[in-house]
Amino acid sequence: MTKLISKLTDPQKDTVTKCGFGSLLDLKCTALPNPLIFQLAKQYDPQSKSVKFEGGQFFKLNPLTIHQILGIPFGGKKVPSKASSRAKAVILKDTNQSNQAAKMEDLISMIDAKLAGDKFARIFLLITFGIFLCPTSNSRVSHHFYEALLDVKEIKNYDWSSVVVEALHKGIISFQSNSTKGNTSGKATLGVCLFSLVAAYFDYLAVDCNIIDQTILRICIWDDKAVIKYHDAESTLEHIEIKAADSTLFTKDHAQPANFRGFYHHQTKATSKQELHNAVKSPNKDVEGQHSLNSNLPSRFNLH
Repeated sequence: MTKLISKLTDPQKDTVTKCGFGSLLDLKCTALPNPLIFQLAKQYDPQSKSVKFEGGQFFKLNPLTIHQILGIPFGGKKVPSKASSRAKAVILKDTNQSNQAAKMEDLISMIDAKLAGDKFARIFLLITFGIFLCPTSNSRVSHHFYEALLDVKEIKNYDWSSVVVEALHKGIISFQSNSTKGNTSGKATLGVCLFSLVAAYFDYLAVDCNIIDQTILRICIWDDKAVIKYHDAESTLEHIEIKAADSTLFTKDHAQPANFRGFYHHQTKATSKQELHNAVKSPNKDVEGQHSLNSNLPSRFNLH
């Protein structure tokens, strides 16, 4: 995803922002710890849509959490599950196909400086859903988003945060089912937004270290160095302690309705730092020495 973003021109980035997905342009994380990903997926409880830990601790994965992490549209119209014949025809034309969905690799190769307008918007978002927000093991793009992508001006008015949550839910259930059958072949069996899963966990995790900047959006904060820092800190904990939701940024108190159609401003500070200070065992300080962390990613981390 980061490689795709790096190829975009300024006009293309402006188009992505107008669609409500401009916050994704701030993605800096390129790798995630594989063992942690699989452990969180195994501890996910489908009935409560939460990741559970010992002692009754848990954190929920809901649309507001996804919005605060990724900054994509929250609330609004429900994304249609079926595509009209017109939507199918438009997408097939845009993707140079006659009767079946395009392969992801073919769409990625279409992203160049000349691609613009509505066609660029649809192709970029089809790729984004396929490789980052709602990935699957299928090599072709999903037709489930065709209808919502038909009118580009309306894309920002759909509830895409709920789409990502539902994909997380179904993807983890599928992974758990495959695991019980002995299939733990790897990332391909876990078709979810891995970044959101890990970012949510780290934001709920109480650790004995200086807390990273309490800034919304979280996608701006959770880069490779921050992920390594928290993963290393977690490995030293004798017991996992999960903060209450009220002590995180994932509450309506920290949500700004002006951003529900997507963030047009990069970052804003949390409005109530005292609650966040009380949620950890050490004072909230600026992270010193963060940039001196080793930039080489450990082998246990998975590129995405």
